[in-house]
Amino acid sequence: MKISLITYVPKISKNGTQEFHSIKYILDPFLKSLTQSSTENVEVEVINLDQMLINECLGCSEDLFFTPQDTCRQKDDMNSVYPILRDSDLWFFAISSNLPTLPTKLLNFLDRLEPLFTEDFLEMNGNGKSSSKKKFTGGIFLLGTSFLWDRSVFDELTFQMQSLAVLFNRELKGQILRPHYSAFIEHCENDSTFKEQILKDINYISNSILNSEKIDDSHFQSLNAPIITRDEYIRKFSEVLSII
Repeated sequence: MKISLITYVPKISKNGTQEFHSIKYILDPFLKSLTQSSTENVEVEVINLDQMLINECLGCSEDLFFTPQDTCRQKDDMNSVYPILRDSDLWFFAISSNLPTLPTKLLNFLDRLEPLFTEDFLEMNGNGKSSSKKKFTGGIFLLGTSFLWDRSVFDELTFQMQSLAVLFNRELKGQILRPHYSAFIEHCENDSTFKEQILKDINYISNSILNSEKIDDSHFQSLNAPIITRDEYIRKFSEVLSII
């Protein structure tokens, strides 16, 4: 299995220094479980949006005389991404965001996927709907984390993932949406039973992905469920909230 790991993990300022968001607290054991499978040869190609130049879409496809191409007319880092995505069985998005709107660089990335629209990626029937006879061309998985308490911070992100799945005829395998991330990490570090359950769920989800099996929603519960009340979170983690 070939996996494209698309990451967007912006730095935050703390005590005058720049530090990365700790999305790896979930991502690292997930990747370890995927890549150490004894039954599947897994290759992971990292697409780090933080380190890429991705300009805003120019809207070339709106031109009446536009001719689809395998690459984009803009000369930036997106053209290096298209071959990787075409060859991937799974697009794994690992995104941290503390705003209800999509980060500009991620939005530019999603808007610039037009060169991937080929007959192999998108097949429509006469009613403009995806053909039910067409097999999925691959999968999409989302890991989203945020320091904000409310899960609604992920609404736009999940909508974009669902749209992406439809547009490219890919199966949306699942979504880990982890708000109030600081409280989640603290809970894992202070409760070994909870952490053990988290690792078991991650292992189950990764194995289900590798074996192309449907993932039971119950295994997302511990990863996605509230950890703390809003008022308690604001009181305990006011320093974190003040720097995002």
